[in-house]
Amino acid sequence: ERGFRAVLWPAFDGSAVPDIGGGVARWESSGAAIDVIASRPLDAGSARTVLALHETLGDAMDHDHAVVLAFAHVAGRASRWHGLLRRIGGWSNLIGTFSTPERVVDASPAVVSAATFEPDAFPPPLPASDPVMEAVAAATAAAERIVAAAAPFAAPPSRPMAEPVPAPAVPRRPWLGGLFGRRRDEPLAVDNGLVRVEINAATGGLLAVRRGADAPNRLSQQIAVRTTAAAPEVGEPWVAEEDRQSLARMAAEATVLDADDRGHPRLVSRGRLLVADEVVARFVQRVSLVPARPLALIDVEVDVEHPAAGPLMANHVALRFAWNENDHVELRRSVHTQSVATERTRFTAPHFVEIVPEHGQRGGEAVTLLTGGLPWHLLSSPHVLDMVAGPARGRVARRVAVGLGLERPWEAGLALLLGATDIAAGPVAPPNVRLTVAECIVEGGLPRAARVGLLESAGLAGPVTVDWGRRVERAVAVDAFGAARAGVDVAIDGTRTVVSLARYQWLQLDLGFAG
Repeated sequence: ERGFRAVLWPAFDGSAVPDIGGGVARWESSGAAIDVIASRPLDAGSARTVLALHETLGDAMDHDHAVVLAFAHVAGRASRWHGLLRRIGGWSNLIGTFSTPERVVDASPAVVSAATFEPDAFPPPLPASDPVMEAVAAATAAAERIVAAAAPFAAPPSRPMAEPVPAPAVPRRPWLGGLFGRRRDEPLAVDNGLVRVEINAATGGLLAVRRGADAPNRLSQQIAVRTTAAAPEVGEPWVAEEDRQSLARMAAEATVLDADDRGHPRLVSRGRLLVADEVVARFVQRVSLVPARPLALIDVEVDVEHPAAGPLMANHVALRFAWNENDHVELRRSVHTQSVATERTRFTAPHFVEIVPEHGQRGGEAVTLLTGGLPWHLLSSPHVLDMVAGPARGRVARRVAVGLGLERPWEAGLALLLGATDIAAGPVAPPNVRLTVAECIVEGGLPRAARVGLLESAGLAGPVTVDWGRRVERAVAVDAFGAARAGVDVAIDGTRTVVSLARYQWLQLDLGFAG
């Protein structure tokens, strides 16, 4: 859509990319396609590349539909044997012909093998130092742009997310609670009628997140500090990284049911993070509930007393979330705000992570971790997720959230970044579709024309009906340059449009509304 004819598939920084399955192929994704040259580059500076060329060519001819070999070298550093190979190629096509990427695409067969990949097939980048704050700031700025662009379609904003909800009275068992109040061993809790959060008196972390007092626990949480000792020197016995790591545990000094300056209840815990009996850090954690939503806010402050240098993924403050080890769940992470299933143990998710149980298990609704812009996460075990909050040094202060059964986690993730409870309501769309707005002409406070995008966000293909709240006069699917897309039909039904979307497709529409 942006004028590119083809792409070079291999990554030149050493990163692994999915195997495209041939020298030239057609990469199809989200309703679009582009030709790719996917041959792994051979080192043109090595004589071995030339000497083994007959084997490389033979193997490619046996396996590839379109045989393409790529050579790469630093300018001026190709071997003299490579120069001779180019001369031979200029005289005869016995060993093939040297070409440019453009000519390769033009000369390739009209029908090449097609390749499709799930978004999770592409490895996310890993941090080299401490880009957490920069990543959070970038995610916040992006959320501001997204929400501001859609403002002409939106209703008035909701109240700030910083305001928790007063907890209604929780019925007590008359035979015990009515006589003696809270039992000595009963955990502190807040409950807004939609979600109940309990605190662990020993650790200060979350003991349980439930739908109600008698509902099953869906999630527990603690704070941790992970540090890794330096690798052995040359000549010393080797010790694997996992055997050089230590994890500080929470030890609460106080857990109270507190109230903020507005009198709203919150759970507050203070304490230490220990390795053996040594204090590594001190923490304060505050938990409050969002009005009329099954959403709990978690504010964490950690002061690291023994800083650790080294890579972020090996030395960091983490928020550890755990669920029942007998639960069979699917993890889904945010990719471009879309919910994508992942099987990775290290991944990025700057907006949310969903823990989705098998159908009908433990209520069947997803637990959503709103990451507040924190990008990097580690699956420490099949039922423990570490959210990397920052480096293991200085002060780390973060806000994240936990929700039960959130229908549009991408909107809740954007709202958390902006400090709001919700993204203001706009056109009525299916739960799996997010609206993006590129341009909008407003007359009399109402949209007159707009270029909008429909972003399929949950991996569900099919027809999509959007009610724009105003009579639609024109609706045309367009590419990135505004030209009409052939073969994409958009039906108009009064205030609604109907169009089919592929999984994770982003489709732009030019809309015109009645005056």
